[in-house]
Amino acid sequence: MTAMPVLRPRQGEQGFSLTEALAGILILGIAAAGVGGPLVIGIATRIQNQRIERAGQLAQLELDRVRALASRGDVSACDLIGTAANATNICSGPGLNLLPRSAGNVDPGTVGPPTGPATGKAALPDGRPACIEPSGSNLGFRPPNTPTTWCAVDSDGDGIADFALQTFRTFTETFELNGFNYPITFQVGIRVFNIEAMDNTSALTVTPAKGGLTGALGQQLTNPLAVIYSEVSLPDVPGRSGRVSLAELCNSINARKGTSGTCITP
Repeated sequence: MTAMPVLRPRQGEQGFSLTEALAGILILGIAAAGVGGPLVIGIATRIQNQRIERAGQLAQLELDRVRALASRGDVSACDLIGTAANATNICSGPGLNLLPRSAGNVDPGTVGPPTGPATGKAALPDGRPACIEPSGSNLGFRPPNTPTTWCAVDSDGDGIADFALQTFRTFTETFELNGFNYPITFQVGIRVFNIEAMDNTSALTVTPAKGGLTGALGQQLTNPLAVIYSEVSLPDVPGRSGRVSLAELCNSINARKGTSGTCITP
């Protein structure tokens, strides 16, 4: 019986030994870990920077909303500075329910962060108080009911809150005419937080969160993602919502100074 020939590998065709294979796996694992860490951080940073950008857009939308109220004449003098005995004829318009609530005559930056959720609001499916009322007489956007409460914004329509909005007003500048103080300008403060930050309001600050390389939420759990402090001017609309026209302002100044002549009749 003829024996089977033994096939031997030619020079240079030998395979890896078990030790070499294990060493190769170890090297690949180290390389993957070195690449994976920065990759994860890069993805997390991109997501958080996008969140900050969306928060900035939301803050700008709220500022535009308030300015639109003022420019349309939907803000009355009574909304801004309260009623007076001689002001019964100028208290009109729906502005009081639409304006951010007053924090008094203080610097907007000194108003504290939210201390709790707004009350009396419809709830999102996740149970958080919604900034937008879905139905009823208050249909549409309604700000938080106090300067230091927040309402939730679902920015992608999935029924889950993404941001918490704090908005308020301060420093109403007025001009006295015929015994009544007419508002001229007011300050608006707007802060947008990550909704997860509302789980621990005692840790909140008012300093904007910083972007940059990060693998965790970091400041987004304590600091607002976007902050806007801006002045809103009331337009020159004589006889509408209790505002004073430039002609009335001019005539009042002349009367105070004892200057003869009148300004253009409004």
